[in-house]
Amino acid sequence: MDHHCPWINNCIGFYNRKFFILMLFYVITTLFIANLGMTIGIFEIFDDIENFQSIYVLRIIMYMITLPLFVVISMFFKFHIKLILSNTTTIENLDKKRSTNSNTLPPNSPNVFSLKYFFSYINHSSLILDLITIGFKCLE
Repeated sequence: MDHHCPWINNCIGFYNRKFFILMLFYVITTLFIANLGMTIGIFEIFDDIENFQSIYVLRIIMYMITLPLFVVISMFFKFHIKLILSNTTTIENLDKKRSTNSNTLPPNSPNVFSLKYFFSYINHSSLILDLITIGFKCLE
């Protein structure tokens, strides 16, 4: 098993990775064709701005949705193609990134278990509660 994909509700692994990559390719191709057709439609809207119709608003909204979706899924597809070319899985890639990071803390790093902020919150919480009660008294 490589990873669980919530979008297709299945695990992506050795035997079905091809179908996952094909699905990404088909989605990108469909979005490209849809964006190409809507781009032509958007140019027609601006050419005929005097006769503006309500359907033009839907075209613009759909274009604003599908264009970022196309960009994000294209980057996701590029990432998976890079993984295929390097013959690694998603989990192996994450393990490689984690192993290159040092497990030791850098010098002069803050103590993550410090309670300084908690005690600071306790000292200031009475001031916050006073401000809240004053605000509610002003509403009465």
